[in-house]
Amino acid sequence: MRGDGGYVVLPPSHDGLYEWVRDRDGYVDSTAELTKAWVEHLRTLSAPPAASAPLPAAAPKVVAAALAVIPNGADVGWGDWNRVGMATFSATGGSADGFRAFDAWSAKWPRYDAAYTRNRWETYRRSPPKRIGAGTVFHLADEASPGWRDNEKVKEKAGTAIKQSDVLIELARDADLFHTEEGVTFAGVEVDGHAETWPIKSKGFQEWLLHRYFIQEGGAPNREAITSVIAMLEARARFKGPTRQVHLRTAGCNGKIYLDLCDPQWRAVEIDATGWSVVDTPPVRFTRARGMLPLPTPVNGGTVDDLRQFINIKDDDHFILIVACIVAALRDRGPYPILALRGEEGTGKSTLVRIIRSLVDPNKVPLRPLPRDERDLYIAAKNGYLLAFDNVSTLPPWVSDAFCRLASGGGFATRMLYTDQEEVLIDATRAVILNGIEDFVARPDLAERTVFISLTPIANKDRRVEAELKAAFEAKRPAILGALLDAVAHGLRSLPNIQLDTLPRMADFAKWATACEGGDVCAG
Repeated sequence: MRGDGGYVVLPPSHDGLYEWVRDRDGYVDSTAELTKAWVEHLRTLSAPPAASAPLPAAAPKVVAAALAVIPNGADVGWGDWNRVGMATFSATGGSADGFRAFDAWSAKWPRYDAAYTRNRWETYRRSPPKRIGAGTVFHLADEASPGWRDNEKVKEKAGTAIKQSDVLIELARDADLFHTEEGVTFAGVEVDGHAETWPIKSKGFQEWLLHRYFIQEGGAPNREAITSVIAMLEARARFKGPTRQVHLRTAGCNGKIYLDLCDPQWRAVEIDATGWSVVDTPPVRFTRARGMLPLPTPVNGGTVDDLRQFINIKDDDHFILIVACIVAALRDRGPYPILALRGEEGTGKSTLVRIIRSLVDPNKVPLRPLPRDERDLYIAAKNGYLLAFDNVSTLPPWVSDAFCRLASGGGFATRMLYTDQEEVLIDATRAVILNGIEDFVARPDLAERTVFISLTPIANKDRRVEAELKAAFEAKRPAILGALLDAVAHGLRSLPNIQLDTLPRMADFAKWATACEGGDVCAG
């Protein structure tokens, strides 16, 4: 049957409902025109139901409201995730609001990776998706929650997330965003009149941003907003920020050494050939890892000899070696010696390690057991300047090799979690202290980089209560640190003139230790 320009095939009639339309001569026309009355009747029957008030399909708030009801759990595959991303990009024209909405939705995915999400969005920008757009997002939302369009709470929540993101991004404009050569992103921020440097993903930076948000808005943003903004700031730091170097505890700049005091004011000690002083704003950027503790503010008037009364080292040569290892660790560059302390129970090995670390790199966990694998060792090196391992009995070959690389400078690469191709690169040179009862250093390469110190048992008459020893040492620690810094300054002054007749395996350490002699370090 033909009607209104089209043809319709109908089933045969068995009860007289259909009637043939004949011409004036009684013949049936195979393409008879449908009467106007029938056309109007059929239009009435086939008309769609009245639609609800139209929504702006490409409005970011509406797209965000749709994404808010689309599931994104463990059963969502990469293809489904990517499909939503392409549709969101097309629906919002690749706008910043569109990315924030997609990133907030992606943050619910167990396989979420902020950097990868941003990179994928930029891929859509380079090659815009075709034949996919807002309709796909709305269709998925309709399947998940048919009444989502009329749910004012959902739309209000999506709009609130976008508004909170806008506020957070505006507040973050005061942060100095940059990245390291390894691609790690950082933010330099001002807190109470001093500068701080934090990884953008760190708790420290997020607390700074949330504090500013609370002061302005009187509340806290939701998780989706903060996750989206952190991802965007990371991308901005990586692709638009400058490349800078970030240091842990020590740094070198223009022939000077800087030692991070790790105090709340973010001060540092500046050491040059003329001496040392505490500066409020060092020209280098320090970062701080979890567990790092502050050094005392150093003072003048102390001597390195003041250290003797707190450690079980009676031999003068051994004391000189201990001090040489400390001033080596206070330098901004390696190679660093590995200090191996051996002695039976009751010789004060652990106490000596704690005291050395408190003068160089104090930490909440000053002594640790050996790591389980090389990855754990290099993560420890990334988050700690001086590494100390307690009660060592044997060193597996891989540990010996790794310590050699750490002492002389070496790197480690491991696969980034939840990815197949991306690597995390860790490059570090660190001073290491080991203590144990047995002779645990067996491999020649490690032995050539090691300073061996043997401790003798402490006589009962010479033992001290730990609390008393700690209190006495804390009273002397600022002056002892000042004396050690005097030795470092003397080393900077004397190093250009040092010439050794023969150079041992750790030649740089030998020259530095020799240069520091006379700077309140006993000659030997």
